[in-house]
Amino acid sequence: MSYEPVLFLPAGKPEKIGGEYIPHTILDSNGKPILENIINEALSAGFKVVTTVRDSDYFKKTYKENDDVRILESREDLVDSALYGLMEGLVDLVGLPKFRKGWNNNRDIKKYIKENPEVLDLPVFYAGADTPFISKEDFLNLRNAYESNPSDILVMMSDVRKANKLEEELKMGLFDIDSTILNHCITDLGYLRVANGKMFKPFKAVKHGLTGTFQIAYNHRVMSKGASEIAGMAWGTLLLAGRSAKSFWNAGGFLYDVVQAGSHIWATKKGLDWPINLLGKINVEKVERHTTKVMGVDVRILPNGNVSTLLDIDDEPSLDFFRENYTAIKSYLNSEKKV
Repeated sequence: MSYEPVLFLPAGKPEKIGGEYIPHTILDSNGKPILENIINEALSAGFKVVTTVRDSDYFKKTYKENDDVRILESREDLVDSALYGLMEGLVDLVGLPKFRKGWNNNRDIKKYIKENPEVLDLPVFYAGADTPFISKEDFLNLRNAYESNPSDILVMMSDVRKANKLEEELKMGLFDIDSTILNHCITDLGYLRVANGKMFKPFKAVKHGLTGTFQIAYNHRVMSKGASEIAGMAWGTLLLAGRSAKSFWNAGGFLYDVVQAGSHIWATKKGLDWPINLLGKINVEKVERHTTKVMGVDVRILPNGNVSTLLDIDDEPSLDFFRENYTAIKSYLNSEKKV
């Protein structure tokens, strides 16, 4: 059974940066909040949209007449919002069989899956609500990658040298702010960092017991924060692998991938070559294979994300930076599309 593509835009925890809720923040002269611009880009790419957002009245009013958008109030934990909030909007948006109980009980959701097994292969695309430059082309890139080579989880990555090119062109001091944009790994496919674009199958995640692992991975996101988070990622891996003797047996390769990635990030931040020379380049195909074996679902990496998927708001300095340079960055990205 095929479904129209759905994009999920979680606004995350109700945190303020510089006194503002980021999804509501206006950066440019069109007067539209960041989240509204992202939703409109996704709609133009042919996606339906589910979003969870703090103080949602503005967005509910804006999209009241749009049958392709569902606006829900966000919860505290990202994965709770991403899974249960998503499912609440997804059933109505895509036309799935109605669910008679609450979406916060995995046992009931598994019963729903048993009664409606076709939902296991329903893909949901994901992007952050703090990515002011993500575009229609980025969403189409992600969708086309999935449709040409379907998987259960698809993670977009981008080469940070694209950000170097952006800074060389505009000379605006992108790397003077304490951003995670340069936290990357040296791989056989480039200098890669996890970008803002993913696909996962939420019902399959519940069936395979992956939701807790997703929360651990988010809390200890090694690709963004560096080697200090390896312990948390390793613990999450062991919890996941402990589900069965087979996955535990395969955990060694994945644990090595985590250590290798964290070491690369730490080394590139410190300007050191010896850890990378010692551990070698990361083989992306091996990472895909190890992650697939441990998680029990098919995991793929898309290494060709655009620089627009790297530019997100982490804190008040980055918010101020993107507000000041919004027009210049947008013009640069538009010119890149024409090349």
